[in-house]
Amino acid sequence: MKTKKVTYFTEDEEKIIDLLAGIGMQINVARVLVFLSRTSEATSHAIEKGTGLRQPAASVAMHYLEGQGWIEFRTKDIPARGRPAKISALVCPLAEIIRVLEAAKEKELAGLREKIRELKKYTR
Repeated sequence: MKTKKVTYFTEDEEKIIDLLAGIGMQINVARVLVFLSRTSEATSHAIEKGTGLRQPAASVAMHYLEGQGWIEFRTKDIPARGRPAKISALVCPLAEIIRVLEAAKEKELAGLREKIRELKKYTR
């Protein structure tokens, strides 16, 4: 019988995922982001297994992260396999990504505050 090593998120990692989702990040994106932040690089298959996501959902999340400039892809030939493996790695540390998210939310909050001030003018 063949055995496989299964990786699960720790309580702290689950909390990070929940917090990222709580500030508006899609849950699947948060799962992939946290998974990649805990490893130097990973194949698409490892990301799917490690996050518990199916291939389409993992792929959409990875492409979103790539669009943000937070991850990059490369291919690696694997002997005895016809297709090269797609390897993903974070190019930006999680702490920097959180700073970017914080700045975006601060800007969003400032816009909301301005709209509320404008609304108050009509209620006096």
